[in-house]
Amino acid sequence: MPGWTPLGDVDWTWQAEDRDGGLVGEYADESGAWALSGAAWLPPADGEPDDVQLVPPDPTWPDQAATLIAELGAIVPAGLVRRWEHYGSTAVPDLPAKPVLDLLAEVEDEAAARQALVPALCGRAVEYWRQDGAATYVGRWRWGGRRRYHLHVAAVGDPIWAGLTFRDRLRADAALRREYAALKADLAATLGADRERYTLAKGEFVARYSA
Repeated sequence: MPGWTPLGDVDWTWQAEDRDGGLVGEYADESGAWALSGAAWLPPADGEPDDVQLVPPDPTWPDQAATLIAELGAIVPAGLVRRWEHYGSTAVPDLPAKPVLDLLAEVEDEAAARQALVPALCGRAVEYWRQDGAATYVGRWRWGGRRRYHLHVAAVGDPIWAGLTFRDRLRADAALRREYAALKADLAATLGADRERYTLAKGEFVARYSA
């Protein structure tokens, strides 16, 4: 899996090999902010599109999530993850969704867990992303291929856990599910080519029912 290494002298916090034998590590950049070497999303020229494609509900998604949790649980260091949750639209019955499983893993401290999780998970078409302070491991079916799962890692108290409230409300309220399904279908039709804009456009609705 392609990655990158900073040029010149940097202050390394830690370094380790990823699952492909490549070097990953955390270091301070010129501004003093941390950055990660390796584990980068550098799509190959023959990479598949990363647009939004909604599919009908699949009743096997919960079983797929359970299998994936077992698979990941066998890879990460024992005792590191305190709790696993399947959430997002694939965790809600009768709701169309992108065919990408969303998992949420509870750790004591995300910054400390990163030193173990990045080398254990990254490589083999798994990438580390960080956005708005949240850590996400993006698993693909193959390097440059479609997304298979998103593993979100956070300590208790992180705002991302509000996603469980939203999941449970959707599970319990058929009218809310229909409203959300209609919103997603409309946004996928208009913003489907831009995954980030699609996600942001759902934000107000999601936040309203996550409190």
